[in-house]
Amino acid sequence: MADLDVVEVVLKVTERCNINCDYCYMFNMGNDDYKRLPKRIPDSTVQALVSFISDASRTNNIGLVRFIFHGGEPMLLPKKHFRKVCQTLRSGVADKVRCEFGMQTNGTLVDPAWIDLFEELDLTPGVSMDGPPDLHDQHRIDFKGRGTYEQTIRGVNLLLDAASKKRIKAPGALCVVNPEHDGARVFSHCVDLGFQNVHFTLPITRLDDFTEAERLRLSRLLGGYLVGVLKAWILRKDTTIKVRILRRLMSLLSGGDEAARADLEYERTRVRLFSVDTDGTVGPDDSMKPLVDLNLWRWNVATARFDEIFNSEPFVTLDRESYATPDDCKPCAWNRVCRGGAFVGRIGNRYRARNAFNNANFYCEGLRDIFANVSAILMEAGLPYEKISSSLGLEHSLAARQREIPAETLPA
Repeated sequence: MADLDVVEVVLKVTERCNINCDYCYMFNMGNDDYKRLPKRIPDSTVQALVSFISDASRTNNIGLVRFIFHGGEPMLLPKKHFRKVCQTLRSGVADKVRCEFGMQTNGTLVDPAWIDLFEELDLTPGVSMDGPPDLHDQHRIDFKGRGTYEQTIRGVNLLLDAASKKRIKAPGALCVVNPEHDGARVFSHCVDLGFQNVHFTLPITRLDDFTEAERLRLSRLLGGYLVGVLKAWILRKDTTIKVRILRRLMSLLSGGDEAARADLEYERTRVRLFSVDTDGTVGPDDSMKPLVDLNLWRWNVATARFDEIFNSEPFVTLDRESYATPDDCKPCAWNRVCRGGAFVGRIGNRYRARNAFNNANFYCEGLRDIFANVSAILMEAGLPYEKISSSLGLEHSLAARQREIPAETLPA
């Protein structure tokens, strides 16, 4: 029997959206799965998922199951139907494992009745937005090409007001990094709105689709975006504001060799994340669908068992290749805290058709830039170099320091 601290289920309750973001991996990157899937999740899929999780709890010592409702846009599911989905899931698994609910929404359909439902269900919402209006509306548009910022901000204000009154848990902002934008401006806008949790996710980018010159340009711009976020966060001097990628990096870089190894082992063996489509199809993070073709979406919660899926050859291979250090990354000083982007980026961003995941991440140079700047901040704050070098697996010597860590890392 395995010990799993967290099982996270990204549950697609709808396969349609009310807006048309041009970077959406589900509708605008060549993946047409939504056309063959039920528009809304049927009761049969929810019941099958309950049985699937219940069976998993008998063969694995699961501490927590977290259901994250996704779409499309999950709020396109009628409220009565959504309540029934949640009640079925909670009543079906809560006597076996602890259960939590979350939702990722574009925010445009939030209204007082949804706030009441979130309060009733103890659900934590997250809102996808890309900063101030002129940046947000470049890509997060409706089906007539019009920006959606005003609709989104109405929903954000309702959520933040409800959170300030302790009716619901504080919502988080999820921003897709656009390397051409100003990361500091995006971060500051989200915080000024009232968000205390801001998460930046790397764009889904295929190595095979870009020339090396264009890839390098975008990679360096992404580094500038993230460094801008870091500097704006530091200037706030507010430890209650959480930026996941920065907190993760600081933890990895300051924990030393043992902590870095433990973090990798924990993520590989004690956490399971998978997605479930409206018809019950199970797979890994479904944002990988446009990137890879590894026969990973061939199981269904109605017919397969949890252990059968995660012990299958395709999933074992994906796990092994995801956390293996690509050949191009092995000489790099940052590989322990990067693993080709597996720890802080997207593993799909290092995929090529000819050699799968054995490539440096599309945003390699940008990631190295943020690693270097976080290291500098930590040393300026008093963390000994030896602690960082231990986390990186480097020898503790001045020569190694000068050879392995770029000069721009070191505080002036």
